[in-house]
Amino acid sequence: MAPETLENRRSCPAISLKAPTGPAVLLIVTLVAQWIIFGIWALAPAVSEWHRYVQPLVWIPDWTWFVGLSPIAVVAIVLGIRSGRTGCRLGWVGVLAAVLPLAVVGAGIHQREWRPWASADSAPAGRIVFLNAWDPPREKVGALIDEIEALDADLVVIVNPGWIAPVWRERVASGRANLRDLATTSASRTWKVRWMTPFLVASRGDFVTLRTVSRKAGIKAVRVSLPEQLSASLGMNQVLVVDLPSDLRRSRTEMVDEIRRAVQSDMDRRGEGVDLVLGDLNLTPRTPALARLLPGMRDLFLGGGVGWGATWPRETPVVRIDFALGADTFGPTTVQTFDPGTGGHRGLILEVNLSAKAETSR
Repeated sequence: MAPETLENRRSCPAISLKAPTGPAVLLIVTLVAQWIIFGIWALAPAVSEWHRYVQPLVWIPDWTWFVGLSPIAVVAIVLGIRSGRTGCRLGWVGVLAAVLPLAVVGAGIHQREWRPWASADSAPAGRIVFLNAWDPPREKVGALIDEIEALDADLVVIVNPGWIAPVWRERVASGRANLRDLATTSASRTWKVRWMTPFLVASRGDFVTLRTVSRKAGIKAVRVSLPEQLSASLGMNQVLVVDLPSDLRRSRTEMVDEIRRAVQSDMDRRGEGVDLVLGDLNLTPRTPALARLLPGMRDLFLGGGVGWGATWPRETPVVRIDFALGADTFGPTTVQTFDPGTGGHRGLILEVNLSAKAETSR
């Protein structure tokens, strides 16, 4: 038998396929488990379109995948360092292999879900508020309207307003709308409230025009045409508001294809495009169909998100299902959420930057 030497002690132990033992083998097993989960995450967008029963794969937010991968990665890193210190090259390779999935998923969290270091524009050209109000009871509507008016928006879009519509109209008619002396000029102009179930659009100054795009099979959409002054202020002319069903049994791909056909038909009839899409889409950022809803539109949170982007459920939001989509020509816009204090969703606040505005609808 060869004498034991320092070199022998520091070499990577041989791995027997019949009787695998030692930190190196445990490292391999751990990495295989981690990369299987990582592979499912990576393939989820493509697999989710195979059938409606597998579409929930993309409903799992990135941060959840990160939390699931982290303990396994920590074990793999510890085993890798332990093996590496004994002279086994596999150990250091294992450390890199354990860190890579966390880095990729973590980058996805920062891009699609959480922008902790971003900040909103201190002097936006215009502000837009979107909310799925979930038909709030009358006793909570007053406080909700106060919350919305305090945001000093130029345009407010609400899906499923319930009692908000009649109460807000009554407040405006009686002169009780919030017209405080705020820093922006928008607060000096009274609200004009349009209501076409299940959509409410409130604007400063002149009335907007609403036109139904779809009301088929629970897929609801309306086109909002902005008055001239508001259009100039926001750098846009046409807004599409969408409310897609939340039924988990329905195929998201089919719903998006149906709304896309309805919108395209409307654009062909009018000869006018859309500058902004707002909606409770009941999709997630990794749903492939999102990119096909309206070709040329991008998720504005990806480039201008501020803070935690999840919108549902309201009390402890974990997933982002409410979206603002803009064309590539759309100017720099920040998107952040707010808690309306009632209902099931958090709302969105869009701030259009002063430095660059969108080209109005094609």
